[in-house]
Amino acid sequence: MLPLMLMPGWLSLFLLTLPQAFCALAATLNVSQDFHQFRGSTRTSKPPTTTTMTSGGRQFFFADVNTKINAKVGAKPELPCLVYGIDLTNVVISWWKAGEYQELSLGLETRQHRYYLPRKFYEDWTLVIDNVQETDSGFYACQINADSLLEKIFLLNVTYHNGGQCTL
Repeated sequence: MLPLMLMPGWLSLFLLTLPQAFCALAATLNVSQDFHQFRGSTRTSKPPTTTTMTSGGRQFFFADVNTKINAKVGAKPELPCLVYGIDLTNVVISWWKAGEYQELSLGLETRQHRYYLPRKFYEDWTLVIDNVQETDSGFYACQINADSLLEKIFLLNVTYHNGGQCTL
């Protein structure tokens, strides 16, 4: 059985299912509503635009990235979770999908072959979904499991597109 700190709390799952609650959570955590795509960093640098959160007196940084991802069936969307200021010996980073009660990833280990974490650099915990399907649409959370649970929420919208071809 996983330690309690590695499991999402009922509040976390509840928030994942109610989009209106995200605004309240964001306001509480002073999360920026201005999303910017961030690329590249050094291990010790803080990105130019970040969301700062604290847990147990320590600061963690989520880079402000696009949290609304659109993809077509069969594509390989990336949900960019970039975290800064984290000593990975003391925390676990995981991915969850709303409505599912198992992690998609726990650390570097993924639960299904279609999900993976390419880890392009130290702070990169981007989730990639291979051969995405319409059933993959929904809310996803990148979680930092430290003294308290910190998360960044993403909305993935997968649509079917036939490429504009008409068959008679």
